[in-house]
Amino acid sequence: MADEPLPLVPPLQQSSLVEQIYHGLQQALMHGQLRPHQRLKVRELAASLGTSETPVREALFQLVRDRAIEIKSRQFVRVRRPSAREYVQIREVRLQLEPLAARAALPNIGPEDLERLTKLQEAFCDAQEGGRIDEALRLGVEFHFSIYRRSENPVLIGILEGLWCQIVPVFALPYLSRGTYDATPHVAALDAIRDGDADALGRAVVADLMNGSRLVIEHLEDLERAEGAPEPRQRAG
Repeated sequence: MADEPLPLVPPLQQSSLVEQIYHGLQQALMHGQLRPHQRLKVRELAASLGTSETPVREALFQLVRDRAIEIKSRQFVRVRRPSAREYVQIREVRLQLEPLAARAALPNIGPEDLERLTKLQEAFCDAQEGGRIDEALRLGVEFHFSIYRRSENPVLIGILEGLWCQIVPVFALPYLSRGTYDATPHVAALDAIRDGDADALGRAVVADLMNGSRLVIEHLEDLERAEGAPEPRQRAG
């Protein structure tokens, strides 16, 4: 009896390496460690990671599909800057999904989670007061996803991570020059969690999202005007 052909199996080590690089770059984008139009050089990334260029390219292609980075030429890869219109479109999706994630997370948030969220909020405010904007940005992202991940819905979290990879790189820019971020909705979210009020938690997430996006959209519109892009018909607020 002839041996049956073995099923095609992807090389596990290489696949795992690509995923590790992808998630590492995704976290760098989500934590504000990369800025809009910052170049990502394949050779330098490979050298810093101690790997070949092939898995780095594959990870970058995944981020291109996520619309987080863009390829301008064969060797010119950079962090993508969404337009003001794209940012508003992303915000519309977030307005639906983030309250959903928060409400779904509430039954799973225990005392230890609440204590951690409270400490994150305190550290966030301390970083802002100290002018450590990059640190505050990272802590703000961690605050949100510490809530959302308790939804225990990996499909929803994957979508949100992809969206945040597109927006976080531009998020810090206006706050570096125009002031600090209003953390009042974070406090409202903590109060809602303590009260076990899912609707109030959803409202706090919406308020935070709207409050946080205004300066970013204004900043993007200012950049587009300076670069000669067509002026939007109406300022998105």
